[in-house]
Amino acid sequence: MKLSVCTIGLRDRKAEEAFRVMAECGYFYADCLAYSPTAHINRSMSAKQRKAVVELAAKNGVKICSVAGAVGDKIASENGADREQAVKDIKAEIDLAVDLGAELVRVASGGEVLAPILERAIPHFKEAAGYAQSKGVRLVVENHGGSISGFPTQMMALCRAVDSSAFGIIYEPGNLLGIDSDYKAGFEIMKPYIYHVHLKDGYAHYFGNDGFAPQRLFCTLFGQGKLDIPWIMAQLKSVGYRDYVSVEYEGCWHPEFKLPVTEEGLRQARKFMTPWFPLS
Repeated sequence: MKLSVCTIGLRDRKAEEAFRVMAECGYFYADCLAYSPTAHINRSMSAKQRKAVVELAAKNGVKICSVAGAVGDKIASENGADREQAVKDIKAEIDLAVDLGAELVRVASGGEVLAPILERAIPHFKEAAGYAQSKGVRLVVENHGGSISGFPTQMMALCRAVDSSAFGIIYEPGNLLGIDSDYKAGFEIMKPYIYHVHLKDGYAHYFGNDGFAPQRLFCTLFGQGKLDIPWIMAQLKSVGYRDYVSVEYEGCWHPEFKLPVTEEGLRQARKFMTPWFPLS
């Protein structure tokens, strides 16, 4: 397994500073924010800009391992043109990943209801997954509230329907815990298709209408919440998981959590993860 960090926790920093902070805190793989034109990476970047960001990362000993957007949200649209555009966008994100040396591209699940996704999106997901496979990249859908991805059985139905080794799941037990979904049972259900893991600690909390999902994880420092991280790591080891485990520290953009500054939180999480990822 390889320890990485989600740069969404450094969204307030320019890419060069984000990579420097990562390295100083002991992380050398970047799950790189990509969902907007102002993100650390995005598919509108020129070839020159793509090369430059890879060099910025390498300057700090960091490798970009994942393109962390959520591309393709209209892949199950009733409008055929929207579905076709979603595939084009996913392919462009795959091309970005190739240029950056990344192995994973996060994609949207297709919506909140499984039936229309299975009816309309599967041929398009298959096309996108085929393109990803030809480029040595894997597409991953993150467990998240507000879509079918928050329901492990539905995610398995989607993965089985796409039926590609280049299409799988980001296991996000914190997100599942936040919506009162059994993340341990979810692991057992989804484990054949888990290609990436996100970790953050906390407990389920109802926030109301504050601009985000009403109920979600109230994040804490690692080891101070209700997520059984040792259990998760043991299960990953038991199934021979060899891919990335990304620390997701959200202090800088969720002030309601009242977490320490980003550098402090990332260092604490890195120390907590030392039993599974020894410091060299």
